[in-house]
Amino acid sequence: MRREGLALSPLDECDADEHDTEYVRGKHFLEWGDELKRLKREGRLDDALTLAMEIIEATERGQSTAARNASKRAAYLRGKPEDHQPRETPPGWTEHAAIILRKLGRFDEKVAVIDRWIAHAGPSHRWVGAKHAKLLERRGRAIELTGSGA
Repeated sequence: MRREGLALSPLDECDADEHDTEYVRGKHFLEWGDELKRLKREGRLDDALTLAMEIIEATERGQSTAARNASKRAAYLRGKPEDHQPRETPPGWTEHAAIILRKLGRFDEKVAVIDRWIAHAGPSHRWVGAKHAKLLERRGRAIELTGSGA
């Protein structure tokens, strides 16, 4: 594979494939943090939520592509595909969406967005960082507020 005139190794091809699926509105999802915070600060919660959900979708596309590339990585590195499965999608974007949904009083949707993250998070022993536990706490509080016991 060639990218911008350069030949890529199979490993770099995988990275490029994954990176290319992680774009939102023409920019990589990692470039949207400041804009999302600005929208929240300005009280433009519906716009912020729309952006957060687009970012979540982009991280899920990247994760899906990485999962498809696991066997290619394993073959190149002479390993097992299960050793090259992607980590969870970044929890911070889900945390942003959950906070926005709480501010909008949409507690059922808050539970749903956290459940969506859990579905993409993989085994908890692979989770890295403190946001995971915070998301689970947020989920529990939202369930209490809905009174649904979901």
